[in-house]
Parts: sequence; structure tokens; C-alpha cells
Amino acid sequence: MSWHPNHDDQTILTRHPSLETSEVTTSRALMRFTAEQLQRCAAFHEAAHTVLFLHAGIGVKSVWISPAIKPGEAGKPLGRTDMETSTAPLDQFIVAVAAGERAEDRWMREAGVWTPVRAWAAERSNLGDRDFVRSLVRQHLDSELTFGVTDEGWSDYSAIHAAADRALDEKWGGVLALADALLDRLHLDGEEATRVVGGAR
Repeated sequence: MSWHPNHDDQTILTRHPSLETSEVTTSRALMRFTAEQLQRCAAFHEAAHTVLFLHAGIGVKSVWISPAIKPGEAGKPLGRTDMETSTAPLDQFIVAVAAGERAEDRWMREAGVWTPVRAWAAERSNLGDRDFVRSLVRQHLDSELTFGVTDEGWSDYSAIHAAADRALDEKWGGVLALADALLDRLHLDGEEATRVVGGAR
């Protein structure tokens, strides 16, 4: 898997080449999604986090998505998953963090709205999750996060993405069910989310 330095910041590496533009904009705006599509993308992102946290035995306090936000409304959070303090294995925790980004990409493909620009914009909008993984790798593995150096272990994002994709293959039914519940109710507490995921096929 190749990773590409971004034109506006060579320290940022993404799977998809960055868009060359002089336009001052945001990754959300570059997706060219309707407010409803953007909300659905957020629902799949948070559902993936929640499902894989629960699978790892990590308690979830709550999960929510915002009411439909216009793509140009920069800075407003689209959703959040709040978890309990955990002693879960590091690999499962890292996979759950990375799964939100990969769920967005999978949803776009399955919905027929995937484009290289949208895939890149999704990566850029998930730099916060990548920074969280970077901090975990530094703290627990005494290493630096790499991109495309190795397909093994838990300190390279190629391996982490591959592991997240495998986990989503196994738990996609739960992600679908929870995303639908979030779109319907916007907010679920941990018990409600657990029931939804537990009842999914």
C-alpha cells in the first residue's frame, strides 16, 4: 500500500493522493455531500467505533451524532463515542479507534458515492483519530507511528487499516444496525447501544 505526502503539508501521509487546490475550504466541503449524506457518514463512523469497543470488552457510556449539519459549517462536531476506562488489549483498542475512518470509506463504496477525492477528504477529516493512535503507539510501544513501512504489528497504519477492515467484515451487521439507530435517535446511552448491537445479525 502506497502513502502520499499531502501538498499542503508534507508531514501528512494519506492512502489517496491529495487534491491540489488553491481554494480555502474544509475536508467536509470537499466531500460535496448533502447534509443528510454527511450525517449518515458520521453515523457509520461512530457506530464502527462503538461496535468494536464493545467487542473488545470496552464499556461505552454514550454515542451520538449531530442533527444534519451543512457541509460548509466547519468546526462543528459530527458525532462522538464516549467510552469507559479500559484495560483492553492495545491491539483491539487501536483497531476500534481506526475503524471509524475505515467505516466511512466502506459506507461510501457500498452506497455508490465513493470517489478518490471523497476518500482523501475522509482521511484528512480523521487526523484526530490518527493522532490518538500515534499517542497510544508512543506511550505503550515506545515507537513512532509509520505509514506503509510494514504490514505487520501495531505501529504502522497499513497494518492497522488492514486489521480494522477485517474486524469490520466480521461486525458489519452490528455497525449497520447501530448506524440506523443513530440516524433515527441521534443519541444512545451505553445500554441502548449494547442492546442494538447485540440484536444485530
